[in-house]
Amino acid sequence: MEIDELEDRRYRAMETGDLGELDALFGPELVYIHSSAVLDSKEEYMTSLRSGEIRYERFERSNVRVEIFGESTAALSGQIKIWLDIHGIRKELNNLFTALWVRKANGVWHFVSWQSTPIPKA
Repeated sequence: MEIDELEDRRYRAMETGDLGELDALFGPELVYIHSSAVLDSKEEYMTSLRSGEIRYERFERSNVRVEIFGESTAALSGQIKIWLDIHGIRKELNNLFTALWVRKANGVWHFVSWQSTPIPKA
Protein backbone atom coordinates (compact mmCIF):
# COMPACT_ATOMS: atom_id res chain seq x y z
CA MET A 1 0.00 0.00 0.00
CA GLU A 2 1.33 3.42 -0.95
CA ILE A 3 0.62 5.04 2.45
CA ASP A 4 2.55 2.33 4.29
CA GLU A 5 5.55 2.97 2.03
CA LEU A 6 5.30 6.73 2.59
CA GLU A 7 5.15 6.22 6.35
CA ASP A 8 8.21 3.96 6.20
CA ARG A 9 10.05 6.65 4.23
CA ARG A 10 9.02 9.33 6.74
CA TYR A 11 10.17 7.35 9.79
CA ARG A 12 13.44 6.37 8.09
CA ALA A 13 14.10 10.03 7.21
CA MET A 14 13.37 11.06 10.80
CA GLU A 15 15.81 8.45 12.14
CA THR A 16 18.56 9.40 9.71
CA GLY A 17 17.96 13.15 9.80
CA ASP A 18 17.21 13.31 6.06
CA LEU A 19 15.68 16.79 6.04
CA GLY A 20 15.39 16.89 2.24
CA GLU A 21 13.19 13.80 2.27
CA LEU A 22 11.09 15.18 5.13
CA ASP A 23 10.66 18.51 3.35
CA ALA A 24 9.37 16.64 0.29
CA LEU A 25 6.98 14.46 2.32
CA PHE A 26 5.61 17.21 4.57
CA GLY A 27 2.85 19.38 3.19
CA PRO A 28 3.22 23.15 3.62
CA GLU A 29 0.16 23.11 5.90
CA LEU A 30 1.66 20.56 8.32
CA VAL A 31 0.37 20.76 11.89
CA TYR A 32 2.58 18.70 14.19
CA ILE A 33 1.24 18.34 17.74
CA HIS A 34 3.80 16.81 20.06
CA SER A 35 2.84 14.68 23.06
CA SER A 36 3.93 17.64 25.20
CA ALA A 37 1.05 19.65 23.63
CA VAL A 38 3.50 21.87 21.70
CA LEU A 39 2.09 22.69 18.27
CA ASP A 40 4.52 23.23 15.38
CA SER A 41 4.01 24.40 11.84
CA LYS A 42 6.11 22.74 9.14
CA GLU A 43 8.71 25.50 9.35
CA GLU A 44 8.88 25.35 13.16
CA TYR A 45 9.21 21.57 13.16
CA MET A 46 11.85 21.58 10.42
CA THR A 47 13.80 24.26 12.33
CA SER A 48 13.87 22.10 15.48
CA LEU A 49 15.09 19.12 13.44
CA ARG A 50 17.66 21.20 11.57
CA SER A 51 19.07 22.67 14.80
CA GLY A 52 19.35 19.27 16.49
CA GLU A 53 16.91 20.35 19.20
CA ILE A 54 15.03 17.13 18.41
CA ARG A 55 16.91 14.03 17.22
CA TYR A 56 15.08 10.77 16.69
CA GLU A 57 16.87 7.47 17.24
CA ARG A 58 14.26 4.79 16.71
CA PHE A 59 10.55 4.12 16.29
CA GLU A 60 8.44 1.03 16.92
CA ARG A 61 4.87 1.13 15.62
CA SER A 62 2.16 -1.36 16.52
CA ASN A 63 -1.57 -1.84 16.11
CA VAL A 64 -1.55 0.58 13.18
CA ARG A 65 -4.88 1.14 11.42
CA VAL A 66 -5.03 2.81 8.04
CA GLU A 67 -8.34 4.24 6.86
CA ILE A 68 -8.62 5.63 3.34
CA PHE A 69 -11.35 8.20 2.71
CA GLY A 70 -12.15 8.70 -0.95
CA GLU A 71 -9.07 9.01 -3.12
CA SER A 72 -7.36 11.85 -1.30
CA THR A 73 -7.25 11.29 2.46
CA ALA A 74 -5.57 8.65 4.62
CA ALA A 75 -5.81 8.57 8.41
CA LEU A 76 -3.55 6.34 10.49
CA SER A 77 -3.73 5.55 14.17
CA GLY A 78 -1.90 3.21 16.47
CA GLN A 79 0.72 2.93 19.16
CA ILE A 80 4.27 4.19 18.82
CA LYS A 81 7.38 3.93 20.93
CA ILE A 82 9.89 6.67 20.22
CA TRP A 83 13.50 6.90 21.36
CA LEU A 84 14.79 10.44 20.97
CA ASP A 85 16.91 13.26 22.27
CA ILE A 86 15.19 16.57 23.10
CA HIS A 87 17.36 19.50 24.16
CA GLY A 88 20.13 17.03 25.03
CA ILE A 89 17.89 14.85 27.20
CA ARG A 90 17.35 11.26 26.07
CA LYS A 91 13.70 10.16 26.28
CA GLU A 92 11.64 7.10 25.55
CA LEU A 93 8.00 7.77 24.71
CA ASN A 94 5.10 5.33 24.59
CA ASN A 95 2.21 7.05 22.82
CA LEU A 96 -0.94 6.64 20.82
CA PHE A 97 -0.98 8.62 17.59
CA THR A 98 -3.04 9.88 14.72
CA ALA A 99 -1.43 10.83 11.41
CA LEU A 100 -3.05 12.33 8.32
CA TRP A 101 -1.94 12.23 4.69
CA VAL A 102 -3.66 14.12 1.83
CA ARG A 103 -3.26 13.53 -1.89
CA LYS A 104 -2.91 16.82 -3.76
CA ALA A 105 -4.43 17.58 -7.17
CA ASN A 106 -1.09 16.61 -8.79
CA GLY A 107 -1.42 13.10 -7.30
CA VAL A 108 1.36 13.54 -4.73
CA TRP A 109 0.66 12.54 -1.13
CA HIS A 110 1.72 14.94 1.64
CA PHE A 111 1.93 14.35 5.36
CA VAL A 112 -0.22 17.12 6.89
CA SER A 113 -0.98 16.29 10.53
CA TRP A 114 0.39 14.42 13.54
CA GLN A 115 -0.88 14.22 17.08
CA SER A 116 0.33 11.90 19.80
CA THR A 117 -0.75 11.29 23.37
CA PRO A 118 1.31 9.62 26.11
CA ILE A 119 0.00 6.30 27.41
CA PRO A 120 -0.12 6.59 31.21
CA LYS A 121 2.17 4.23 33.07
CA ALA A 122 0.33 1.58 35.05
